Amino acid sequence: MGKLGMRRVGTAVLLATLVGGASPAPAATIDLSWDACSPLVAARNSSGPGQYSLFVSATGQSQGHRGYQFNVLYRVDPPGGAVPDAWRFDLAGCQTLGLITIRHTATTNVAKTCPSFQGNLPSIQIRDVSYDLFTSRARVVLANQYSAGIATANPATRYLLGEIRFEHVFSVSGLGTPGETCGGFEKNMEFRLRSDFIGTPAPGYPSWLDLDGVTHDFELGQSVVTFCGDGCPVPAASATWGGIKGQYRR
Repeated sequence: MGKLGMRRVGTAVLLATLVGGASPAPAATIDLSWDACSPLVAARNSSGPGQYSLFVSATGQSQGHRGYQFNVLYRVDPPGGAVPDAWRFDLAGCQTLGLITIRHTATTNVAKTCPSFQGNLPSIQIRDVSYDLFTSRARVVLANQYSAGIATANPATRYLLGEIRFEHVFSVSGLGTPGETCGGFEKNMEFRLRSDFIGTPAPGYPSWLDLDGVTHDFELGQSVVTFCGDGCPVPAASATWGGIKGQYRR
């Protein structure tokens, strides 16, 4: 996906450039999280088929801006094998496009703590969900342009860039039934803010457009999250020799 080089209104130019050579700017950091903008949640345990949301947000933005784009790629974790039907929300997938929502503005509840990056300005979006058979990865794209521009931004505020809502109403564990259910919901999945997709110019980092039409890359914060269909592993507790000896004194 090309970078957001946008100097005039129109979806044809939303993704026209963004091919490297981004100009220096005060760093703004983009994060990926489950359930809400904050706190940042890196691993989400399955609670059964239902609705799950990924939030893309940014902090540290101090310059005015008039657009942005990001890509979220996902695959099975650990890598190997195709994305299961339960996570195929592309046009040719089991779930289809009708069960995925890509929002560019915050809902009323979210906006209380994570207002929309674009504010209340009129805007134009490109949204896309696709699947790459060669790399066994799916991709969600959001590009957003608001030509009037935001003149100032508060670097202390966390802003919403996008929410990706997955509706797993037909998802089941196991094989599933063709035409009725989408199997493989028990699989663990990895989601990543990147765009190394077949036919995509590299690197294609999440980026924003300043008021002069210059493109800048976001800094990557929490850029990788996981969905644990069969339960996230519990990390082993660290122990010291003193702690171990103390157990025998109780």
